[in-house]
Amino acid sequence: MVKRKKVTKKNVSSDFVPDRDWPPIVKPHKKTSKAKTKIAFVLDETASMMSCKDKAISGFNEYITTLQQKDKGFTLTLTRFNTLYIKKDFVDKPIKDIPLLDKDTYRPDACTPLYDAIGKTINELQGETKILFIVLTDGEENSSKEFNKDSISKLIKEKETIGWEFVFLGADYKSYDDAWKVAYMAGFSGSGSVCAFSTSDFVLTMSNLANQTVSYSVGDTQKGKFFKTNQDEKDMS
Repeated sequence: MVKRKKVTKKNVSSDFVPDRDWPPIVKPHKKTSKAKTKIAFVLDETASMMSCKDKAISGFNEYITTLQQKDKGFTLTLTRFNTLYIKKDFVDKPIKDIPLLDKDTYRPDACTPLYDAIGKTINELQGETKILFIVLTDGEENSSKEFNKDSISKLIKEKETIGWEFVFLGADYKSYDDAWKVAYMAGFSGSGSVCAFSTSDFVLTMSNLANQTVSYSVGDTQKGKFFKTNQDEKDMS
């Protein structure tokens, strides 16, 4: 039997049928997994939200479905709060697996322990170095027991120094300044990350919020300027 000559790059001719191990098999490049963008969402479920209950449900669902369509590796921690409960529905759950709200799962009642809801959610995520932390409320702190103005402000500032971004959404405040005052009292330091909007524009606002979240996920926002400028905030309302 004639031994076939080993094929190399140098001795391959145009009329030679190469051995089946030439050319070498090139394995496809393994795609790296998308980096996760972790979102914490603190949602007011107090009695004052009853007047816009349906719009709040539709708005929150708009935010979730928009992010699900973008598929950027988002995860969500959701906290709903009033004085009856501060309920963490999900912790760091993939956005694709988040169920939408309905009239049975969102039932506004009671008062506003805003600081406790924020503080407990932050503590749930201890150890995380980067979180997009969103608070949506239509009121002011009036019933927290574990956190006060000073302690929640200190906690937020500690997290801001390690890369967390805090965003405040004020529903039906009289003006942007009123929403900024509530956010500032809680320790939010970036006026460009505060939005005041009318509940009549709940869905549009939450759609815009989702698009800004996508921009944040790819590094296209500045620290403390989630909405870029104060005019952008007003345009959302």
